Amino acid sequence: MADIGGLTELRGFDPRFRVGRSSFSGRLEMRIPYDFLSHAPIPGLRSTHLQFVPWVDSARIFDGEGEEWNTSVGLGIQRFLGFFGRASNLRLDLAAPLGPDRSHDLRIALVFGPVF
Repeated sequence: MADIGGLTELRGFDPRFRVGRSSFSGRLEMRIPYDFLSHAPIPGLRSTHLQFVPWVDSARIFDGEGEEWNTSVGLGIQRFLGFFGRASNLRLDLAAPLGPDRSHDLRIALVFGPVF
């Protein structure tokens, strides 16, 4: 069985949002450079080294419930913490699923883990 939804696929939806025989998913992220806030007028923001990551996820289940494409969009704010093995990144993701019946959903996830 294949499933979509959650932090690894389709971040704007609940885990195991759709289940079926097989699935296909894709993720597109655009990482804005770390020095994005270095010229900010607020002195405390200049040294934060935050990276902004707008993203979009899309996935589909085949031979199961709801065989349409599901898509979510969001913005991640991350900070590279150094080399701690695989856990070297702290990231806050704000995610919103797209669709006519999902206009008021918003998901927030705080992740401490690897740089993708």
